[in-house]
Amino acid sequence: MQVSFERRDGRIVLVRQAAILGSPNEGPPKAINIQTHIGRRPILAAGNSAGDTEMLEYAHTGDHPSLCLVVDHDDEEREYAYAGSSVTNPDAELITDTASRLGWTVVSMRRDWSRVFAE
Repeated sequence: MQVSFERRDGRIVLVRQAAILGSPNEGPPKAINIQTHIGRRPILAAGNSAGDTEMLEYAHTGDHPSLCLVVDHDDEEREYAYAGSSVTNPDAELITDTASRLGWTVVSMRRDWSRVFAE
């Protein structure tokens, strides 16, 4: 955890920073960073690439019900399309394939969103 030292209204305040430990925040480090910063397993996790797989699995394999949501960037006309691969592990299974295999909810930008960006 990163903390900054600040003076506010004559008082010293230590403020937790949103900075992520380690680099990049993909794969196993993402689940570790969640535990480090939040201190508990999430019940809802959303991702869009294979670099989010471990985070989604971390939520999925907890003791409580969870929602694992994958956003499929499949609309090159309104946003941009990409396969959902991992930057740090290009050999990883595509996130949409993992989602299908594990029963996670997949949201297609092309089919499921009526609007991506305001005109």
